Amino acid sequence: MSRFMRLCQTSVGAKQVMAVTGVLLFGFVIGHLLGNLLVFAGREAVNNYAHKLRELGALLWAVRVALLAVFLAHVGSALRLWRLNRAARPEPYEVTTHLATTYAGRTIVMSGLLILAYVVYHLMHLAMILLGFHLSHGLTSFFQTVGLNHPAYNACFKRVGPVAGVVITIGYISIPLAVLAGLLRLP
Repeated sequence: MSRFMRLCQTSVGAKQVMAVTGVLLFGFVIGHLLGNLLVFAGREAVNNYAHKLRELGALLWAVRVALLAVFLAHVGSALRLWRLNRAARPEPYEVTTHLATTYAGRTIVMSGLLILAYVVYHLMHLAMILLGFHLSHGLTSFFQTVGLNHPAYNACFKRVGPVAGVVITIGYISIPLAVLAGLLRLP
């Protein structure tokens, strides 16, 4: 077994794989949002975007396959980490006091599973709130996982995830809300 594969079997390795794949998925979420927001620029902008995507041909399919592999690695690492954490403490604490964790952090597994269900049922627009919670914790944890943990920057890093989660949630929800409010007409 290679050194990399042995590392991936550990909790540290699983966290690193989740961090790297999470950032790649975050990049996709941003790109997808920007493409969707072109609906506010009008029909021609959306059609040009769709045409450019179609012109990518086989490259677009390669990106889709790579995105699927990244997604599966992210989910697989999350499940591996969850199992390792459960095995490390099979008996639950009698009293649970959350001192240094956020609600988003405590629900990261559940929000991840719900996002997985969301991906299957993509058109359920308002489930974007779950994505916002998941990104809030995931992006904040990313900095610590990759070693960018420094007292001079930690306060800023702790704001990045929640701010990104809110901005992305508003961005995605703005489209169906604009349609419902009559501000945007889809063809």
